[in-house]
Amino acid sequence: MNARKSIVVAALVAVLVGIFAFLRVRETMSADGRDAGPSSASGKPSSSSTDSPAGPVKSKVERSRELNAPSPEEVEAAAARTRRAIGNARQIGLGLFEFESEFGSFPNEATADAVQQSSETKERLGAATANDCFRQLMAADIVEAASIFTWDEAVPDPAAANLKKCGFAYLSGMTSAGNPRRPLVVAPLVPGTLSFDRKAFGGKAVILRVDNSVSTWPIEADGTVRIDGMDLFDPAQPYWGGKVPVIKWPEE
Repeated sequence: MNARKSIVVAALVAVLVGIFAFLRVRETMSADGRDAGPSSASGKPSSSSTDSPAGPVKSKVERSRELNAPSPEEVEAAAARTRRAIGNARQIGLGLFEFESEFGSFPNEATADAVQQSSETKERLGAATANDCFRQLMAADIVEAASIFTWDEAVPDPAAANLKKCGFAYLSGMTSAGNPRRPLVVAPLVPGTLSFDRKAFGGKAVILRVDNSVSTWPIEADGTVRIDGMDLFDPAQPYWGGKVPVIKWPEE
């Protein structure tokens, strides 16, 4: 009898120990679940019907903009540059129209020789770059200050020979005839490319058209400006008439 009682007691003790251990394990798992949230079999957090709805998925560009958001000072500086660029582009347009009335077209290779002969400048004129084409306006005494060819606050030397600071790209080989919406001067175009610099004007491009209107357009993440779903420089744009525009980039 004593032996049987001892066995029963031992069995009860074992059962109680097992129950106690099970309750401790269950309590630990519940605590972990409260800390880490519901988990899937893979060990990664899983969604629950009681969770708050997730926000919209953001693109890499949007996330990059959030991480590299400009400061208020940078935003204001970009706005000031944009205002100067718009005002200067209008002055360039007026100069180009006066130049055309005198030499028959906007600055190009042919007008370079005509300006050379009619002016007193000793500087050899050309049309290889935007600087060259704009120098023709100064050599012809149509534009006096080289400062209109940039958007910086500093005023460069007004001499045509020192027109080294230029921010506008010039689209050559045109006259005022034809589509009035055809771009004539654009900024800020990266030299040697068809891409715009998104930093200069806070993600915008400044465009002077043949009708002397100036507008700003958003620059896409890839540096292009799209109008009516097509790239600004796409020959399929109605204002190009199927011809690829001849771009004269700034020297620097």
